[in-house]
Order: sequence, then structure tokens, then C-alpha cells
Amino acid sequence: MFKKVLFTLLTLCISEQCFALCSNCKAVVENNGGQWGNGLNSGILVLMVVPYILLVLIVLVGFKGKIREGIKNFVNS
Repeated sequence: MFKKVLFTLLTLCISEQCFALCSNCKAVVENNGGQWGNGLNSGILVLMVVPYILLVLIVLVGFKGKIREGIKNFVNS
């Protein structure tokens, strides 16, 4: 346990500052020069759309019968 804590503390103290931008966001920032904020938000939104669509589809397909049953119970109560 002590070794893990020591390793974590040393890693945090020695690590360099790094920028965690995705490739699309980085390309937008480099192309816009001084006006980096204009296209950055659009790039982030584009990258966020696909996982949310997949999540909604998985939930709808997986819980198809339970969703209908829950709506019927709600309407009838």
C-alpha cells in the first residue's frame, strides 16, 4: 500500500503538464489562430453526439417492453 501511494505522489510531482485535446479539437484550434473558441465548441459537440445516440438506442432496444409496460401502468393509474 505504501509503495502505491509513494508511486502516485512521485508521479504527480514529476509529471509534466500536458494538453488533452482530441485530434479534431486540436486541428480546429490550430487552424483558427487567435480565434480558437469559435470552432472548438462545435467540434466538441460533434464528438459528443455519437455516444449519446448509441446510448439511447441501446436503452430503447434493451428495455423496449418494459418502457411500454411502464407507460401503460402510468396511464392506467
